Amino acid sequence: MRWRPGQCRSVELLESDLLASAPGTTTACCRTKMIPLASHSTLFEFIVPMFPYRSLRQKTVDSYLSILREHAIPTALAVSILDVKESVDSEAEINTHWCLAHFLLDGHHKVFAASQVRKPITMLSFLAVDKGVSRLDDIEHLLNILSQQLQQTGA
Repeated sequence: MRWRPGQCRSVELLESDLLASAPGTTTACCRTKMIPLASHSTLFEFIVPMFPYRSLRQKTVDSYLSILREHAIPTALAVSILDVKESVDSEAEINTHWCLAHFLLDGHHKVFAASQVRKPITMLSFLAVDKGVSRLDDIEHLLNILSQQLQQTGA
């Protein structure tokens, strides 16, 4: 596994961020912004908790809601994988789906609170380069795109 230093990136949750649980599961996930990459390619980012939000302590969620309202930005911790998959339908609007899934290790209360008030959080994520359906050059491309996004937005 290789390490690449970089800045901490702000993750802005979408209005429809808290997605319903997939059939047969009890844990919902959050989706961040979709980022167009190239012609017919889009990056989809997901934050996947390790346990259901209904098991969170409301007092802790309320504490993070208060922190977020004071314009502080908490940080969550995750391990991530990148899957790059292509559609069989060559006429599809998006042919290549880049799915960056952040499996939340710490920060469940923070992410849930941020999703409730539509505030960004930061995430420290360790990308498992040999676990996803992607090549090393895909991962380098992803890191370059995210670095460019940081420079453009300052987030």
